[in-house]
Amino acid sequence: TEKGDTVGAATARWRNKVGGQKSLATEKLEVKAKTGQMRLDTTKDGEVEVCVQSLTASHAVPSRVSLNVWEDQQKKKAADAEEEAEKKAEEHLSVVEGTTKALLRKADAILRTADYAKQQEYEFHQQSLAMNRASHYWPMIHVAILFITGVTFAHHMVSFFKTHHI
Repeated sequence: TEKGDTVGAATARWRNKVGGQKSLATEKLEVKAKTGQMRLDTTKDGEVEVCVQSLTASHAVPSRVSLNVWEDQQKKKAADAEEEAEKKAEEHLSVVEGTTKALLRKADAILRTADYAKQQEYEFHQQSLAMNRASHYWPMIHVAILFITGVTFAHHMVSFFKTHHI
C-alpha cells in the first residue's frame, strides 16, 4: 500500500446490558499499516460489538486478523466503585424520600386530628354556654311554678272549707 492509504478499519458499537437494540455509541478506528494495535476505551457499560474489515483483502488474497480483547481492571474497579456509590446514594435518597413522605403523612394526620379536636371543643363550649344560660333561668321558673302551685292549692283548700262550713 502507499503511504496514507487505509489498510483496515474497525468499528466498535456498544449497547446497554438490558439488551436493547438502541446503540449507545459507535466509534470507528482506521489502521494505516499492515500490523499494529488499536485501543478503544469505552465510557459506558454494556455489550461491545466489534466489526473488523480489511480493505486490501479479497477472496484471492485473504488477510488474517487477530483480536485480543481485555478489560482494564483498574478502570473496571473505579467504574464499579462509582456505580456502587451512585447506587448507595440513590438508596439513601430513596430512604430519605420514604421517611419524608411518612413524616408528611403523620403531620397531615396530626393536623386532621387537631382540626377534629378543635371542632369538638367548640361544640362542647357552645353546649356549656347554653347550659349555663339555662341554669340562670331554671331556678326562677322552678320557684314560679312552685309559687303558682301553692297559691292554687291554698285557694282550693279555702274554697273547700267554705263550702263545707268547716
